[in-house]
Amino acid sequence: MTVQHKKQKKQRISTTKRNLKFLSWNIQAPSTLEGHKFDIRCFQNTINKHDFVCLQEIREEVHLAGYRSFCNTRQGNKKAGGVGILIRNELIDGIDIIQNSDNLDYLVCKLKKSFFRFDYDIFLINVYARPHNTSSASKDLCGKETLKKVEEVTNDLQGKGKIILCGDFNARIAENSGMINHDTDEYIYLPDDYTPDDFSPRCSQDKTSNTYGTLFLNLILNNQLTILNGRTLGDFTGQFTSIQKQGCSVIDYFAISKELTSSINHMKVCDFTEYSDHKPLDLEIQCTNIDIETRKPLDECYDPAPKRYIFNEDNVNNFAEAQSSQHSLDILRTLTDNLTNLTHPNDRPISNSNTDSHTNSQLNTEIRQVNDLFTKHLQGLANDCFKKTKKKKKNQSNNPWFNWQARLAKRELGKATRATSKFPNSSFLRDN
Repeated sequence: MTVQHKKQKKQRISTTKRNLKFLSWNIQAPSTLEGHKFDIRCFQNTINKHDFVCLQEIREEVHLAGYRSFCNTRQGNKKAGGVGILIRNELIDGIDIIQNSDNLDYLVCKLKKSFFRFDYDIFLINVYARPHNTSSASKDLCGKETLKKVEEVTNDLQGKGKIILCGDFNARIAENSGMINHDTDEYIYLPDDYTPDDFSPRCSQDKTSNTYGTLFLNLILNNQLTILNGRTLGDFTGQFTSIQKQGCSVIDYFAISKELTSSINHMKVCDFTEYSDHKPLDLEIQCTNIDIETRKPLDECYDPAPKRYIFNEDNVNNFAEAQSSQHSLDILRTLTDNLTNLTHPNDRPISNSNTDSHTNSQLNTEIRQVNDLFTKHLQGLANDCFKKTKKKKKNQSNNPWFNWQARLAKRELGKATRATSKFPNSSFLRDN
């Protein structure tokens, strides 16, 4: 027997956004020995905190509940590289995706100024530059070609709006600021649309540079972008973003147009996880209040399910006797009186001081009280006369191999990742 009650679906909720959150992360393929990463709750939690999620090395199209997915994956039999942008469903009306016909790992997303109430359109560019030692010998798979093409695309978009550039560039630039020192128009004529750099130094735990770093700096300087790593609240020290057995490096970046720097709340390098040897990068920028409608997850849209009871013939007499008890009769008499008052409102004394809104509120309160009293009475009878069904135990894992040894190994991995994030240059940790 089930105690019936009406389930009411909650209405769509209007909320106001004051900040936009961006995530950039090289996830190193969506699959792992534990299963598909997008099915793992911890992995989902990292993504669900953000409005725009830029992923690199996705290798195939990826999807996540609550987000619209746009992917650019490699053509051909060998799956490698690839980039994707996940956008929260509530913001999709303010987005345009600019498709590229090149078989290169970059994707451009336009944030419309009319929707987000910016003074200009913003172009979000997600990039993955393949390392020079990639196994593919094809020229169009080379990361250098990607960096050169992204520089051209960024230059074309500069006249249409502002830029947020992110991704895994495999570029090491040491502590290079990405700015021109002593840049001034005092001694030389400069174009009207050129603004001299307001030089600020940049810190980095990575003291090495490479060829990709030179191409990346050309991209930054030629488009007058500002690198956020190593000079922004949340990452003043320039933390390592890639943790490899051979060593650590800073190769994942956020860079933005100068006009956006005043809107930055923070840019931080998140903790190392077991899902990739790259750390996620988190960026938050301010925006004018945006009114959006959102839906809660399905399991939160309904009232809790009613209790279930085991009904059999042996308990029928007990239930009938319980209904005939003096306590039950008193409650039923009270319910009858309350229902009579509700169905005959004209019999009530009229008070000139009550307004219509007050009367309606009073009626709603009395109706709820009658419903609560009736439901509580039925549940009390059912608890006394019937046995409850047992709750099913949830399996901790659908994978039979994920036993206590695997859980212990995962726990030890978590400890190792936290220690590596705290002491990335420790030879003791690497040798042990």
